[in-house]
Amino acid sequence: MKVGIIFVLILFALPPLGIGTASTVVAPGSTPSSHFGFNGSSDIPGAADSRLGWSDGVRGASQPSTWAGESYGIWVAAYSGLEVREVIQNLSPYLHAGDGVAIVLHPGGFATLNAEAQRIHSALPNVTLRAYTSLDGGTRVAGGLNRSIGKFSHLFSQLSADYEVNGPLEFSANYTDALDYFSDFSSIARGAGYVPIAYPSGRSVLGSQYGWNYGGFANVTGGQTIETQAYCGKPWKAAVSKIWSEYNTTKVSMKTLSLQLSIGRGCSEWQIIHAAKYWRQLTHGNIFFWWGPDRVREMVNILRQVER
Repeated sequence: MKVGIIFVLILFALPPLGIGTASTVVAPGSTPSSHFGFNGSSDIPGAADSRLGWSDGVRGASQPSTWAGESYGIWVAAYSGLEVREVIQNLSPYLHAGDGVAIVLHPGGFATLNAEAQRIHSALPNVTLRAYTSLDGGTRVAGGLNRSIGKFSHLFSQLSADYEVNGPLEFSANYTDALDYFSDFSSIARGAGYVPIAYPSGRSVLGSQYGWNYGGFANVTGGQTIETQAYCGKPWKAAVSKIWSEYNTTKVSMKTLSLQLSIGRGCSEWQIIHAAKYWRQLTHGNIFFWWGPDRVREMVNILRQVER
C-alpha cells in the first residue's frame, strides 16, 4: 500500500509529459465509479467527483461484484495460446484484482477460447476476463451472436464488440449504424448477463474521418476500449482531451473507459510508457495493451513502469 501511495504521489508531481513523434499506424484493438468533471476550457482537470455510481454484470466466477474491482485496471490482450502462456508465466506478477485479460475469439473457436479462460482463471483467479468478439459472435454471420451467446464460458464477465475497418461484417463508417451495432450487441450481451464493452476504431478521435462521438457509444454499452494507439506520440494529449470532453458531455463515468496502446505497431516502448503515465497521471485511468508474444520483454518493462 505504501509503495502504491508513493507511486501516485510521484505521478502527480510530474510536469506535463512531452511525447515523441506521431504514429499513423492503426492496429487492432472499473469498479464503483466516479465521474471526472470538465471545467469547460481546454484544460483537463484532475479532481474526481464521486457522485456517479457504477455497477453492471453478473457473470465471472472469479470477478469482483463491480465492473473491475476497486481500482482502475491495466488490461492486456491475449489473441493466441502463446500469449496466454506468456500472460501466465511472465505478466502475472503485474496483474492484480481490478486488472483484466481480453481473450480473442477466433471464428468457431469456442472450445479454445473457453479453455484459455480456464487456464488464466486458474493462474489469476482475481483478474477480470473479457471475451473479445463482435456482433457476429464468431459465426461469420451478421448478428450471429444471438445464436452463439450461450457458448461463452461463465468465467467471462465481459464481452467486447470489435468495430473497425476489416473487422466485423457489420462495420460502417456511418455513426447511426455504429450506434445501432453497439446497441444490438449490448442488448444480447446484457440479456445473457455479461457487461457489453464497445471496442471501436480510434480513427475518429481526432479529425472527422467518421464523425463519431465516443460518448454516444458509451451511452449504449457498459464500457469502452478505444483503439487510440495511432496517437501514442505527439497527438496523445489532444486525443485524451477530445475523449474526455465527449465523456463529460454524456456524464458517463471515466472508469468505464480504457485507452489502447499497441506495442510494436508504430509506437515505441518509450512513447507507450509516457502516454500511459500521462493518462494515468490525470485519471488513474484504465489502459489496454495490445502486444505480441515476441514483445514480452517490452511488455514486462511497461507494466513495471505504469503499474499502480
